[in-house]
Amino acid sequence: GAREREAARLTPSLYYLLPSFEGSLKLPPKPRSTSNTSGPNLTGKSILDPAVWQRSIPGALERFFMRHSVKSPGQYRERAAKLFTELLGNARRHRERLAQMDLDGGATSLASSQDYLCLIDVGVPTRQQVKVVLDEQKQPVFDANSLMKTNEYKNETKKKRTQTGDGTVPYLAAKPPFLSDAQLVCLSPEDYGAWESSNRMLTWATDLHGMFMTMNVLQRIVVAFLTGVRSHDNVWGRTAPDLSGRSKWQPPLELSQQD
Repeated sequence: GAREREAARLTPSLYYLLPSFEGSLKLPPKPRSTSNTSGPNLTGKSILDPAVWQRSIPGALERFFMRHSVKSPGQYRERAAKLFTELLGNARRHRERLAQMDLDGGATSLASSQDYLCLIDVGVPTRQQVKVVLDEQKQPVFDANSLMKTNEYKNETKKKRTQTGDGTVPYLAAKPPFLSDAQLVCLSPEDYGAWESSNRMLTWATDLHGMFMTMNVLQRIVVAFLTGVRSHDNVWGRTAPDLSGRSKWQPPLELSQQD
């Protein structure tokens, strides 16, 4: 509903989750002229730039100010635009800080990369890109139906295999920049056990994003990682889709490798 959408648009942490990997945003072509009727030039912009967002998003912030502001009445649109820019700016700076993390090379690191367990669910059709188009007023809007969900996890071409995810989050958006591909542990719907048929059916009816934590093997992996005790032989994982064939898989705990 409208109230839930407004609450989401006012939640700073949700902007931190926006996917900004290369290719996640398709922008309209560069206008041929610089006149106002040609629309804005969005070339090179990212999802963390206010210029690419449709008006309804900062509009929700403006309506919030109109209803709840108790001081400095007026200028609601300007204040909403300032807040929206701040929300995206904070998310962008957080993303930049993560990209600069060096867990193994920094002298003040509190943990090494082997102290992190990164589990990523793959093998489910997932939207990989959002397209931005210009409306009749030459303002940007999201065309959420522009591209269908794709799953290339089993593709023989390694570059294409990254076009997968859990039905909600693309694989490339789930990868942390401070861990190498060799340290990632992936699981797919194929990793459900024989007694998990109902969860498997729910996954295909919805997606793996909401069902991931119900997977038995995932729970065994987490327990083994946290306790340091591998009490089950049936603990396995999968390599990252883009792991080089010349690289050795190096998960932070002993796991059997599934193909």
